[in-house]
Order: sequence, then structure tokens, then C-alpha cells
Amino acid sequence: MNNLEFSKNEMTNLVHWINNKGWSPATSTNYSFVNPENQSTVLISRSGVDKGNFQNIDWLQMNRAGRLLPEFEHEKSSAETAIHVMLYELLNPKVILHTHSVLDTILSRKFAANGNLKLEGYEVLKGLPGIKTHDSSVVVPIVPNAQDMDNFVKETQPILIEYDRVFGFLIESHGLYTWGNSISEAKRHLEVFQFFFECEFQLSLLF
Repeated sequence: MNNLEFSKNEMTNLVHWINNKGWSPATSTNYSFVNPENQSTVLISRSGVDKGNFQNIDWLQMNRAGRLLPEFEHEKSSAETAIHVMLYELLNPKVILHTHSVLDTILSRKFAANGNLKLEGYEVLKGLPGIKTHDSSVVVPIVPNAQDMDNFVKETQPILIEYDRVFGFLIESHGLYTWGNSISEAKRHLEVFQFFFECEFQLSLLF
């Protein structure tokens, strides 16, 4: 098994794990990763696939500009492909994950007027790169939802650039994007954010 097939297997397993968590209802959510055999291409999830039934054949290959390679041109990649292209250009991760959990959606609405959600004092902050103590804070940008992906990217990119460090962002009433330099790191970041969101939601019920 070559590195690409191994990565497909790992990513497909991760998609199933995310689905089993209830973070990809219906056929929502999308995922991508850089081809380990050819860094100039990216594999992205096929549009409209129930993530519980997602298979290795549902990974489509595209170039860094988001254009599907000739052998995949008859297929349809995620409607949010442009967001993946933006993130690869801006932050150069190896893996991008996009979820639609209930907490993604609730908190993105609750804090939308603030433009961000500030997370501080949590021990699990140390699950994010460069953070060595709970006495730290992370700001998660919240950007307006939109259906026009070209305009969305134009409006979102400068928002992300404003932050010194950003490990993920929320789209209002929509979901979370996070990423990493490996499959395991991206999964860890996703788990960290979902843990934070659960804590923030529970705190809002207590106080």
C-alpha cells in the first residue's frame, strides 16, 4: 500500500468517526488532505455523500486552485471547495476538516455579534500547537454564512489574517473549520474544539 492509499484509508476512517459522533448530519460536511505522493494536488470529499457510507472512491483529486483533475472532471467536489483552496493558500495545512455539530451551530449563533468566541483557562488548550499552559487564550473567529463561495472567501480571508494564531473558525449558523499538519493533528484539534464548545454550552446553562 502506497502513502496515498494509506492516507485515504486513514481519512475515510476519520470521516466515519466524525459521522458516528453526530457531527455530519445528512450529507453535510467536507474534508480534504494534501496528496502525500504529489504535494501539488489535494484530495477532497465528493459532494452529496452520506458520511456514514463514505468510501475511498469518494475522494476526488484537484489541483491547488481547486480544479478537478481530468479523470475526476465528471464528478462534483464539495460546494465549499473554495474555502479549502483559501485555507491551503493562507495557512498551508496538510488536512482540513469541516463539521456541522449541534454545538458548532449553537455557539456560532450565540456569539455571532461578538465576531468571535474567546476560550481561556482550559487545560485542554494545550492540545493546540504552541500552547504550554492553561493560562492562555484562543480566539475562534466567527464569520457570516453565505452561499456565494467567491464572496465568502473574499470576506473571510482578511478576517483570518487579523489573528496572530488561528486554529479554526466558525461560520454563523453553519459549522466549524479546523485543520492540521497531519491527520492525527487535525483530529486532535477537532476534538479540542468540540470539548471547548461542550464546556461553553454547559457553562451557559449554569450561569
